[in-house]
Amino acid sequence: MKNHFTQVEVAKKIGVSSSTYRDWEYGRKVPANYIQSLAEALNASLEDLIGKKNKEAGDMNHAISLIEKGLSLLKKM
Repeated sequence: MKNHFTQVEVAKKIGVSSSTYRDWEYGRKVPANYIQSLAEALNASLEDLIGKKNKEAGDMNHAISLIEKGLSLLKKM
C-alpha cells in the first residue's frame, strides 16, 4: 500500500487537524472511531491496516497497536 498523501491531505479527508494526524503517526493512539475513516482516506481496507490474522482474532487493542505501527511506517514513505 503506497499512497503519496501528505499529513494535511489525510487529516482533511478524515476530519481531524494535521497536528492530530501527525500525533498518530508519532505514536499517539488512534481513536477507534477514526480507524475506518483512516482506512478509507488511505484507500486501504481494515485488513490492510491491521492484518488478516488479527481481524480473524478480533483483538481490537492488538489491532490498534498494529495500526499505530503502520502509521509509523507510513510516515517513512
